[in-house]
Amino acid sequence: MVLLIITTCEAIDDFPPVHIKVTNQLSNGMVMNIHCYSKDYDIGSQAVPKFGGYAFYFQPILGSITVTCNIEWGGNSHSFDIYSYYRDRNICNTDCQWKVSEEGPCRWSGLISTYECVPWK
Repeated sequence: MVLLIITTCEAIDDFPPVHIKVTNQLSNGMVMNIHCYSKDYDIGSQAVPKFGGYAFYFQPILGSITVTCNIEWGGNSHSFDIYSYYRDRNICNTDCQWKVSEEGPCRWSGLISTYECVPWK
């Protein structure tokens, strides 16, 4: 009898750490309160002043991860997926830069050298 074992696991090294940075571009000097998390991890929260930034790293596990951020300012509350492996892996790869304004979040795309905005959830 022959036993054949096939594995589809990918090494963790295949998924390097991802750096995320969000810059507050809200008008009138408003402070942006941001809280980011994935299904398995609470990344944390911070009050970000006008033109200030919030940054963190995380390690995608087997590639499938989505990180969501809730953002509040001046009585407004919105959320968006700041990182989705299948959406972002070829756009920002391991360095995702975002800016947030009242109109919504916009991600820098190195592929086209400009910001691409995504809708709030």
